[in-house]
This record gives sequence, C-alpha cells and structure tokens, in this order.
Amino acid sequence: MEWVQVQEPVKLRTYVWDNNGTSGLPNTILGTTTVSYDTIASYASTGDALWVDFIPNIPVSGDIYVGVEFGYNAGDTLAIIHCADGNIAVGTAYERWSDNTWHPYSLAQPNGWGINVAHLMLPVICPLVGIGENNASFELSIYPNPAGSTMNVMLPNLQIKSDVQFTVLNMLGGRVSSVTKPFASNGIYLLDVNELSQGFYFLEVRTKEGRRLEKIQIAR
Repeated sequence: MEWVQVQEPVKLRTYVWDNNGTSGLPNTILGTTTVSYDTIASYASTGDALWVDFIPNIPVSGDIYVGVEFGYNAGDTLAIIHCADGNIAVGTAYERWSDNTWHPYSLAQPNGWGINVAHLMLPVICPLVGIGENNASFELSIYPNPAGSTMNVMLPNLQIKSDVQFTVLNMLGGRVSSVTKPFASNGIYLLDVNELSQGFYFLEVRTKEGRRLEKIQIAR
C-alpha cells in the first residue's frame, strides 16, 4: 500500500483578547476562530472585505484587541497592510514575539519599528438593536449555507398557509433586501442572493406564525 501525505491547508487564526495585561496590553483570549488561505484569496480576488465570524458570538465589555496569527507553507504569500506612518497620532498596531511578549510598532528598533500605524480591522460590536429575538417555533432549515447565487429555505410544518416574507439584514441590523413569496405547498422557498456581496448576514423569516432570524453566509 502506498501512503500519500496530504498537506493541511494553512489557516489564519483570528483572536479577540481583553486588555488586562501589563500596561493594558492583550492578555486573556476571549475567543478565536480560523479562516483558510483559500477563503482569504477568494475575497482578495474580488476586492470584498473578509468577514470573520465567531460562533458563538463573543460577549465583550470595555477595550479589546483583535489580531491574527498566520501559519506558513513554502510558496505562500500573505501581505499585512497598514496605513502610512503618521496617518494616526497614536499607533494601534502591535506584534507578539515568540516569547509571548507584546511590542507596539511605535517603539524604536530593535523592540519595534518606530512607526505609528493601524491595521484595517473593524470589529462589529453591537446588541443588534432592531433585530430582536426569535418569536416563532416553526422548523426552518437553510441550504446551502454558505451560498453562492441561490439558497433554499425549508419551512416544512407551517400550519397557516400564508405568504412568507424574507428580509436580509447586514451585521449591524440594516435591511439589505426583502422579498415576499406566496405559500409553497412543498415548504421550500428559493431565494436569489446573487446580488449580495460575500460576507455574513442575517435572514429574517416572517409568517403569520411568527418570526425567525438565522445567520447566513455568502461565499463564492
């Protein structure tokens, strides 16, 4: 028997830390998740922002740090981009050394880079005001999820044969699109999501039996 070694895809690990370290530096890990380099490359090729989703969501209070840790295989290229030196008055970029100590970019060499810069990382932290809670008990399944151009929503046990409203909300609770479909006897509703940019959204499903909210992802 011949054994073939399969190389595991390199992944980017995203972290959220609190600020209870020495002098307010990162310390306790509040949450972490991974994204494959293939996914990053897919978003980079279209110029879309990459959303990194933490499941479950991370409850936070006060100041936090968000950062990435990346692996490497021969031939990989990963660019870390920041603003020009001095575009912000106080630098917000840090790096963690192999001895697990944190060093601001603004420190003079050899302990830093001597530059005041920031990376483009935009944490979405909100109570999702206006989105509210689910108040319906009907069964719901969504497939495929992540989706490309279309997705199916299955509502197999609706008791009231009424129209169904589907509303897509962004991660801040803003309405992106909405469509109302007549009752489907087979319980399957086809949604066109081709116009949505890659990323994470909420899908709100309203019937006369109540309301459900589910997280969906668009990935191409």
